[in-house]
Amino acid sequence: RIAQVSGDSSVIFADISFVNGEGSEETFGEGPDLETRHVGGGIWARNCDLSLSGCHFDDCVADFGAGVYLSIDDPDRNPTIQIFDCQFNNCRAETDGGGLVIDQRTASSSPSTMRKERS
Repeated sequence: RIAQVSGDSSVIFADISFVNGEGSEETFGEGPDLETRHVGGGIWARNCDLSLSGCHFDDCVADFGAGVYLSIDDPDRNPTIQIFDCQFNNCRAETDGGGLVIDQRTASSSPSTMRKERS
């Protein structure tokens, strides 16, 4: 992964290119359902407000959220993600979310482009 942010914060990425990011290992589940997945090739974010403007995500790979993976697992937080004029190009996820995965809650976006996203 190229960038990692978490906690009670607001982060803005503007006019940045994320190229060839690879997801990092994250453990999910408990007991016999425990599994390791690679998530967030470009950006991995947890429980924070995230704003992306004019960013490019190119050739990022992960199991989930090759371009961006946002996890919301704190019941006391209701973070938002805003995506403005971004491009996701040829990002590949083995399971889900070639360009973007939001693990819970809601999001808003304005015109953005996703090309050749695969999952």
